[in-house]
Amino acid sequence: MPDETKYFLSVLCELCGSSSNCALTTAIFILGAVAYLSIFIRGKDDIAGGVMMGVFIILVSAITATAAAVFQRILQNAEEIKSERTT
Repeated sequence: MPDETKYFLSVLCELCGSSSNCALTTAIFILGAVAYLSIFIRGKDDIAGGVMMGVFIILVSAITATAAAVFQRILQNAEEIKSERTT
């Protein structure tokens, strides 16, 4: 039974790390799109809506990445405490 719990916690830690990386990658791609709109489309069309949606998505991605990093840290601490108690 303890081996299953240890494996489960390690998998959750990896998933939280992957989730954090995906959120940061999404934020970087959206930032690139907003930069494209700001540089190349600025005078030709109204870009306020597109930029605002981009800023909102970047904010949500940053919050998701932060939450995933916090959960990963909590799970790593729980895994360390669990391994200390079993040994």
